[in-house]
Amino acid sequence: MNYYPFHIGDYAAHTAHLSPIEDIAYRRCIDLYYLHEKALPLDLAEVARLIRMRDHADTVAAVVREFFAQGVDGWYHDRCNDEIERMQDKQIKARASAQASVNARRANAQRPLNERSTDAQQDAQTDVELPTPTPTPTPTPKDTPPTPRKRVAAANRFDDFWLAWPKGERKQDKAKCLDHWKRNQLDEKAEAILGDVRTKRGTKKWAEGFVEAPLVYLRGKRWLDGVVPEADGGAEPMDWRETAKGIRAKGIEIGVGDWNEHDLSANREHFPAYRARVERRVLELEGGAPDKAGQKRVAELIAGVAR
Repeated sequence: MNYYPFHIGDYAAHTAHLSPIEDIAYRRCIDLYYLHEKALPLDLAEVARLIRMRDHADTVAAVVREFFAQGVDGWYHDRCNDEIERMQDKQIKARASAQASVNARRANAQRPLNERSTDAQQDAQTDVELPTPTPTPTPTPKDTPPTPRKRVAAANRFDDFWLAWPKGERKQDKAKCLDHWKRNQLDEKAEAILGDVRTKRGTKKWAEGFVEAPLVYLRGKRWLDGVVPEADGGAEPMDWRETAKGIRAKGIEIGVGDWNEHDLSANREHFPAYRARVERRVLELEGGAPDKAGQKRVAELIAGVAR
């Protein structure tokens, strides 16, 4: 996409608080988004490299987190997506119009020569009055079965999705959501989407009102996040080792500290290594040094083998 409309007033209203270097980073991110017509990479260090601002990686990361929404496969921007879809609509209509014109010219060129001659003769003989033949009525059999009606198309599952989505201030842009649903043929993925929405309605995050806009959810393919149902009050509590949240909570509890997920440096500690430190400390607190099996487990975690 080599052109996009730039509304100075809208831009100034949303970016007046940015410093000059933050403003440059935001504009370059938008240009990159339009150029490739897709979301920015999830790796914010890679984003900084692509827009030629490696020395300002922290600034780029802050700007992306403020103005873009994180999805499964990248960082999305609603305004950019609207402009890209509008441009793609124009392209599709222009191609269809051009193809229809080409087809019409080809059809006219392929008409038999004698057919065109007959048309010319009829035009020349318009002054000759010919008797109008009396049309013979076609008998209709009494037992002719009625013409069957066309089958009604399968119900659109978007209505189920919209009803399942929780009410709130961010439940907006229904028309855009429906358009995105049809364009991406999400009826085929409706069961997975509705199942994920039902699961997330039972999570603490959604119960407390931290629910993204449905358009952000669909564009970011959030049903692929892999959220699992939270244990209810009467069920057995989940082992802390089964979730990243539980491991981090245990690390804080025993004095190891929390894992720094925002550290993007080359020497950052990956989560398997952090988990190994937590498990090693738990083993030490429970019964001294770990046995051979425990040592092997810790070594595997540090090497990133265990998942």
